[in-house]
Amino acid sequence: MEARQTPRAANWLYLLPILVFPLALLIAAFFVVPSRWFELRSGSSYLASLGYGTRLHNRTCDILIYGDSTAMIGIDPAILEQRTGLSACNISEYAGITLINHMLPVDDFLAHNPRPRFIVFLYAPDSLNLPHSWSKRISTFEGISYLIERQPAGKAALLLASHPLESIAWAEAGMRLAVTHFLSQPFPESTEHLRDATGGRFPIPESTRSACDPATDYRDLPDPAFVSGLRARYGQGGTQVLVDATPTAPCDPNLAFYKQHLDSFIDNKPYSTIPLSAFSTDGRLHVNHEGIGILSDMVAGQIIALAKPTGGN
Repeated sequence: MEARQTPRAANWLYLLPILVFPLALLIAAFFVVPSRWFELRSGSSYLASLGYGTRLHNRTCDILIYGDSTAMIGIDPAILEQRTGLSACNISEYAGITLINHMLPVDDFLAHNPRPRFIVFLYAPDSLNLPHSWSKRISTFEGISYLIERQPAGKAALLLASHPLESIAWAEAGMRLAVTHFLSQPFPESTEHLRDATGGRFPIPESTRSACDPATDYRDLPDPAFVSGLRARYGQGGTQVLVDATPTAPCDPNLAFYKQHLDSFIDNKPYSTIPLSAFSTDGRLHVNHEGIGILSDMVAGQIIALAKPTGGN
C-alpha cells in the first residue's frame, strides 16, 4: 500500500514548483514593480514619471486636463495658458490607469490642490466606455502598478485576485524588466521630472504618420453612465466640465461609426477630423507637433467660449 502512495507523493512534489511559482512571482512583483528603484531602471520614461498629478500639491490649475494617452501627449498646457490667460495642468495617464483605478488621479489632485475652474476630459473615441470593461487592446501593466503604489494593499490584492491572468501577466512582465535592467543606471533627474518641465504633457519622439491603420474594430459605444458620471461628479463647486473625444484622421475606417454615435455624448461636436500629417507613428491617435497645436487650440477655444461673460457686448 505504501509503495503505491510513494509515486503519487513524488508526483505532487514534482508539480509543487509549477503551482507555487506563479504565486511567488506575484508576491515578489507586488513589492518590486511599484518601487521607485524599478521605475527609474525600467527603461520606460513614462514609468519614471508615473502619477505626475498625484505628486502635485498646492498647484493652481485653472484648467485641468485628464484623459488617456491621447490627452497626455496631445494637450500642451503652455498653449492653453497663452491663448486663455489661465493656468493649466495636464495630469493625464495611459488608458489603463483609468481602467484599473477609475478617477483616482483626478481625486488625488483635487484633494491636494485648489479646485480648477475647468476640467477637460479627453479620451480616444473608443475609450469613452472606461472603466466598465476590461479591453484586450488596453495594457493593464501601468494601471496595476499605479494601483499597488497608490491604493491600500487590501484593495490592490482584491483586484489582483479577481483578475488572476492579468495579474500574473503583470508580474511576469514586471519581473522580466527588473531582471533585464537590474544592473542599469537609473534615469537622470531630468527624465524623472520630465513632465514637470511641460506642465504635465508627456513628450514623445517626433514623427509623422503617412497612412491610416488597416481596418480595425475600435467601435466601442460610449458608456452613458461613464460620461454623465464625469459631468455630475466633477461639475460642482464652480467647476465646469468638458468631455471630448480625440479627433481622428479622415481615412480612419471607423470614422462613420464615430460620427454616428459620439455627438450626443461629447462637447467637441460635431465630431470632426484633423489631418493625417498631425499624427505620430508612436501609437494610435497620438499626435505630433502639428497635432499638439491643433488639439490644444481646440480645447483653448472651448475654454474661451465658456469663460466669455454672458450678456456683454
